[in-house]
Amino acid sequence: MRKLLIVLFFVPNALLAQSLSISQLWQSLGTQNLRDEVALRQSLARTQLAETRSAWLPVVYADAGMQHNLVIPTTPVPAIAFDPDAAPGEITPLKFATEWSSRAGAHLEWTVFDPSRRSDIAIRTLEVQKSELEADELLHQWRVDAVLAYTAVVLATQQNEQTRQDSIHYAQVLHSISARVDAGRAHRSEYLEARQEMERIHIRRLEAWNVLKDASMRLLTEVPDLEIAQLTSSLEEIVDFVAAYTDPTYREDLLQTEVQIAKENLVLQQAARWPTLSFQTYYGGQYFDNSLRLADWDRWYGNSYASLSLRIPLSEYIWSRNPVRSSRLQADLKVVELKNQQEQDELERAQRRLNQSTFSEKVASLREIVRLAQENAELQLEAYQAGRVLLSVYHQALLNQAQALQELWQTQYDWVQAILNP
Repeated sequence: MRKLLIVLFFVPNALLAQSLSISQLWQSLGTQNLRDEVALRQSLARTQLAETRSAWLPVVYADAGMQHNLVIPTTPVPAIAFDPDAAPGEITPLKFATEWSSRAGAHLEWTVFDPSRRSDIAIRTLEVQKSELEADELLHQWRVDAVLAYTAVVLATQQNEQTRQDSIHYAQVLHSISARVDAGRAHRSEYLEARQEMERIHIRRLEAWNVLKDASMRLLTEVPDLEIAQLTSSLEEIVDFVAAYTDPTYREDLLQTEVQIAKENLVLQQAARWPTLSFQTYYGGQYFDNSLRLADWDRWYGNSYASLSLRIPLSEYIWSRNPVRSSRLQADLKVVELKNQQEQDELERAQRRLNQSTFSEKVASLREIVRLAQENAELQLEAYQAGRVLLSVYHQALLNQAQALQELWQTQYDWVQAILNP
């Protein structure tokens, strides 16, 4: 099949543009927006994984503060604690603070054992895998849409070229009919009927041109980063290429990843019932004086401690039953969805094999119908010129030919679409 300049008129600087085959289109990495979206999704998932892993590290921070007691609080204490001769029940007011106080020090907090940590990291790791599978899915869907747009342009080009040839051919027929009318060998009504047919052909040509423009713009939308001047693959090459297409397993892989995430969520809910061990330590100092002299180190007093605490959940054993049950049901649901998807994928593969055989035979039959329709149109033209049939019979033959071509083009597009999207 001869190649046609298809998108040349719709591309700025077309003389500098490139040709594009169906295999080159399939190997493309999508649009810049698609690549940016994929990169952001994967970067977000990896960042969240790194954040979860770093959560196990100790938290170290410093704090400082200063307080001015405008009124020093007074605390009543038993007087006998300071004066053995005090009467029983006597109370002595004491001030246990100074006008100025301050503190400064460093804290370290570390969760030594967190039962949810392993599941958190496992879930984030699975989320990274899921983002990679989703990126493959986005790229695959773009490729399918781009191939269909490519196919639409090729078919629209054939349709536009056919209507151009029909217009040229029928202009010659119209000229012949006009000459016959002028010579008195045909009635003027035949010329008027032929003029109407010429207008119908002109309308079909306008429609074909609009279809070609729409298809070209759609293709340019799918590949905005490329300036295409020529599509080098014929329809037969497109069909051969997609016939070898293998349906990816990303949908099953995505569901398998979601099943694993659901199971880890179940473990995470169960881990809420387990104890948590944490360690805290502090090293710093406190300042006390009735005047503010922070540089006076004699007024600073050391303060340091280390503690180890164990948090044992009690109410979680009661209140976590519903979250655990919900997580278990979600995990079971994902398993069922995975089985359904596997069955659906197997059905689609069987449909693809069936479509391949059915469409192949259908296209072969339609091509034969087109050939016969074209041959019949030629015979009816000869019969009209010999005066054996009316002009309307020839027009009907032309209409049958156009309808046969239209059905062939639509079936070829449906064939490609059925392979990619069964």
